[in-house]
Amino acid sequence: IRAQLAKKKHSSGTASGKVVSFIKSSGGIGATALMTQLGIGFAEKEAKAGREICLIDLDVQFGDAAFQLGMRPSHSIFDLVDASGRLDSDLLRATTSVHSSGLHIVAAPSEMMPLDSLSSEHLIEVVEFAAREFGTVFLDLPSNWTNWSLSLLARSDLVVLLTELSISSLHRAKRQLE
Repeated sequence: IRAQLAKKKHSSGTASGKVVSFIKSSGGIGATALMTQLGIGFAEKEAKAGREICLIDLDVQFGDAAFQLGMRPSHSIFDLVDASGRLDSDLLRATTSVHSSGLHIVAAPSEMMPLDSLSSEHLIEVVEFAAREFGTVFLDLPSNWTNWSLSLLARSDLVVLLTELSISSLHRAKRQLE
């Protein structure tokens, strides 16, 4: 991931924050567990260079990145989306929870939300702001595709597709790549 981001940064000549989206071919394959562990390792390395990383859990129905890290945040992505137009650095940082590794987490809501209750415009605003505030933003996207998840994939500097070695999962991964 670091090599891909450095290559993209060098080729574009920009120093703005980067967005890495994690998608999965199906639920239950350990994608969130892998992403949180990568996030911890990346956060520890970035902290040595004086940079920060933020993980935004956008799986608003089954997201459990914060839970997997043993965290119980009082705020979620819903708070940032609800504050559209009033989003600033203080609100963003107040909404994040910080893991002992230095990884900032914007948790999925504790209550299930319909996927269509989120809009592309609001989420892109949140992600763009987070990308300016933090050096790198990891997005945990839901298994189901929506207009807003496709918009965030298009905005991403890097997309990590996780799959398992089963016929059905590989078939879904192929469809997603197409």
